[in-house]
Amino acid sequence: MKRFRKLGIISLVLVICCGGFYFWRKSKNSAKYASFTEYYSANYSKKDTGVSALVGAKLHRYEYLSGSFKIDTIFRSMMGPLSAQPVRLNEGVSRVWNFIKGPKLCWLIGYSVDVVEATSGIKVSDDFLCHNNLDIRDKSSVPWHVNTTGTFARVFTLTEGQTSVMLPDGYGIPMLNTEAMVINSQVLNHNYPDTNITVRQKVTIFYLEEDELKAAMKPVYQQAVFVTKQVSGPAGAYGDPIPGIAMVDSSEAFTGGVAVAPHEDTCCSGRSFTKDYNPYYDLMGRQFTGHWRFGTGEEVLQTDVTTMMDLPYDAKVYFIGVHAHPFSRFLELRDKTANESLFKANNENLDGRIGLKRLDNYSNEKGIQMYKGHKYELVSTYFNPTRDVHTAMATMFLYLDLK
Repeated sequence: MKRFRKLGIISLVLVICCGGFYFWRKSKNSAKYASFTEYYSANYSKKDTGVSALVGAKLHRYEYLSGSFKIDTIFRSMMGPLSAQPVRLNEGVSRVWNFIKGPKLCWLIGYSVDVVEATSGIKVSDDFLCHNNLDIRDKSSVPWHVNTTGTFARVFTLTEGQTSVMLPDGYGIPMLNTEAMVINSQVLNHNYPDTNITVRQKVTIFYLEEDELKAAMKPVYQQAVFVTKQVSGPAGAYGDPIPGIAMVDSSEAFTGGVAVAPHEDTCCSGRSFTKDYNPYYDLMGRQFTGHWRFGTGEEVLQTDVTTMMDLPYDAKVYFIGVHAHPFSRFLELRDKTANESLFKANNENLDGRIGLKRLDNYSNEKGIQMYKGHKYELVSTYFNPTRDVHTAMATMFLYLDLK
């Protein structure tokens, strides 16, 4: 009898201890912080900022192979087969062990994609790459406030002409290894009507682990700004008042403004914006799109991206990625307040066939200073030398100081 009572007491103590650990770990994992700085200060000791964070650090790789895509006809930009797959950096480790150890802070510093033949794994032409995106699946689940606006908290975007990204030394996007991300893959085919090939996209995420670093990393976040083109409504720029006409909420009549395909948010930065601002329609009845069609010759479009950028404070941008369709020539970020060009991407197209040879980017540890009180715009230049109508879009991905 005493033995059973003793076993009962031991069992009760174990249940209480395990239950206490469970609720402690659960509350620790779900704790919310107003900023990454607050989260980092509460969970990690300070590190030296006077030396490189990369000295002696191990570069980790997470590799992912998409499902198969059959390409047997022409697929213009945004028209090819696509897929979306949730991933976590800690995949392959048991959930129990992950729960006991808790989340580990990692730093995403690079991303690459190759299109490979589905069976052999041999790399094929980038002509078949539409784009590949890495997004945070649910930014509300990240323990600190995520600054990125839009439906997705975009991390990286790659496309034909830019199949790899590496942030400047010492800079990274903080991410818990338990956080769900989504890899979006899409293929295209502009040039080969008689092809019959099955391909996959091979992705590599490059990251560092915080507990292996001897120096402090500099955190950044990504914010997309993109050109829009008016597709309906009265003449004038976004938000321009019309004398004698009251503001109207056209959101109920808004059809999405997708002039190309219903998959726009897989390529751009998403659709979720505040009630006070939506780049796809204004309160004067104008509707806009982030993807549009254009014909022969040159087309230049300007878009005020100040509200879209949503700078929470003065910050520097250390890396700028560009995402555009074939026949893009230039994409320029301008400070309207200072009347100054901050970065002008000079994009190169393929000779003799449709496609992008190189999309320009900006990468510098010193960064470009951005000001919360300034106004900014994007200027897109396309030139179509053919007689056909093609699709266009123009986005910059800004990697800014994260506080």
